[in-house]
Amino acid sequence: MNMIQYVAALGARPPGADASLNGTHATFHARVKAGACCAGVRLETDGVEYAQAADCAAQGDALAPHWRLRGANSDFWVRLTFNSGDALDAASDSAGVWHVLTSSRFFFLNEASVGTKTCNITLEIALDSGGVSITANKDYDISAQRVI
Repeated sequence: MNMIQYVAALGARPPGADASLNGTHATFHARVKAGACCAGVRLETDGVEYAQAADCAAQGDALAPHWRLRGANSDFWVRLTFNSGDALDAASDSAGVWHVLTSSRFFFLNEASVGTKTCNITLEIALDSGGVSITANKDYDISAQRVI
């Protein structure tokens, strides 16, 4: 393999693998609830992107399109970049690390006391563990508000 072929192979997609994060524009996920309130985004192994449920359940509203358009979960890796605002819940997947999408990945706020938490994050999906071949990225504005 010559150098040009090697460089081309580094950025090559697995055959038939492709992903999307619900369009290309920023999404606003807001939840308001009496009692502890969660808001965020989940990428599930069923290939669907979900808005986190306000009651902090495993899934909320399904968003279209699915994050996994073609390929197996093991073809994809996701990385969170925390841009600004309140810290995500400690149960969220770590920022700055590529996580393989063979298990559920979630990124959310949890407002346990009366008030509002907000943040802005970016999610990127790559076809490799080092993020060389990024196939999707998206900014999310998230807001969780506990009213009583």
